[in-house]
Amino acid sequence: DVFWPSFGHLSVASRAHRPGPDDFLSTHTPEIIPMWAEGPGARRMTAASDNAEVGRHLKELVREESTATDGTSSESNRDSGAPRNVVLLVGEGAGFDAWTAAYYADGSLNARTLEHRGLVATHGARSLVPDEAASGTALAVGTRTMDGMMGMVPDDDGHASRRTVLERAESRGLNTGLVTDGSLFNPTLAAMYAHGRTDISGGEASAPNQASSRGDRAEAFVELASRLEGADGVDVAYGEAEELDGPLRERLSSQGVTFAEGQPDAAPEGRHLVDVSGDSPTLAARTRAALQHLSSRDRGFFLVVESEDIGEAQQALARDEQLVDEVRAFDEAAGVARDFAQRHDDTLVITTADRDYSLSTLDDHYGFTDGICDAAERCGGETQMTEISVAVDEIEDGDGLSDTTLQGEYAPPTLFLQYTWLIQAADQRGDVRDTPTANFVPLFAEGPWSERLEGFVGQPRIGQLLEKWGRSAGRPE
Repeated sequence: DVFWPSFGHLSVASRAHRPGPDDFLSTHTPEIIPMWAEGPGARRMTAASDNAEVGRHLKELVREESTATDGTSSESNRDSGAPRNVVLLVGEGAGFDAWTAAYYADGSLNARTLEHRGLVATHGARSLVPDEAASGTALAVGTRTMDGMMGMVPDDDGHASRRTVLERAESRGLNTGLVTDGSLFNPTLAAMYAHGRTDISGGEASAPNQASSRGDRAEAFVELASRLEGADGVDVAYGEAEELDGPLRERLSSQGVTFAEGQPDAAPEGRHLVDVSGDSPTLAARTRAALQHLSSRDRGFFLVVESEDIGEAQQALARDEQLVDEVRAFDEAAGVARDFAQRHDDTLVITTADRDYSLSTLDDHYGFTDGICDAAERCGGETQMTEISVAVDEIEDGDGLSDTTLQGEYAPPTLFLQYTWLIQAADQRGDVRDTPTANFVPLFAEGPWSERLEGFVGQPRIGQLLEKWGRSAGRPE
């Protein structure tokens, strides 16, 4: 196969609308950017969260001349021992622009305070743009796979099941948990416990159970305890579970699972599943309840926290506070996990995304000056953008953002969310629902082994690290 990357130019300044040689061809954005460093002082530089902070660190290094040290304690920079607990947070579509929008709308992000940062390539085995199943499988088993495959990887006979990190944790007697603001049986989460295709119309998959529909995945969820020696099934699960019909619930009940509706805090002791619909309680509240329960038993645990709602907002081409609200909710869950890890220094927290979407962030600067905004609705074009206020008083090193004498005609600073012109043009001709991209996505981590995920990593490397942990944590398999 031959891959042809396609670049969708920003709508406000697209060539199609401004063809003249002296007109706009592209434009800048306020998007958060990655940074790498190596050598004396490298840790100090990569820990910076703002370009002004980078400048201050450079000045400090110049003052210290050649005697500059790493700038961090040996304890925080050590290749630490294996974690006892692991919390993996996956935001569907939580790419750089989604985080950027949330940061400038709020002025802070919990995820950015995690100690180590990485940049993740999410491509699949046969495509630059993966689907949820392929990304979930890379995180679950540490191998890239084909679109539509959950818990399965290519081999000489087609595809074969591969034991996931959650299954390894179960076999070794660890506690396990799943938390989501969507369905417990969507492909990203299902890749942790199910094996098969999300759509078997593309051919047969050599797996014991074809987990093609949410109903099939619900059955795989129930069968987890009987499929694996030493496993007792997921201990806590908070999310939508309408596919668990009467017979499946009876089977879970026979395994010692109790059911609750809506409120994780009111969940009973022991193994339980809370069928949550709607936004209440929040993803952070669900995460907090899961951590309290999983940590109350005398063994380590593996917890997956997933935000499906960020991806839903991106798929709907949301340009308003909806997307910001969903990223904010996910970030609050990341803050809950970070606070837990800081109280329990044997806990590894990883926050990342399954993939990115075609969102771009702009401000009210380029494209709206001197009447050059033909593509935008405000100037008679078709490109839709909604203004979001910037939290000028909360921005780190935000000198000047609240100074109207400096801002001039651009006061107060405004954030615009838009999607590439190709996606918008397609949406105007029909309902476009799935608009992922091959963009790299950020990673934030803290705790034992988190330093191993710094820099540029492939998505399977996260799964490989988790698999290594799952092979040795708890009791022998």
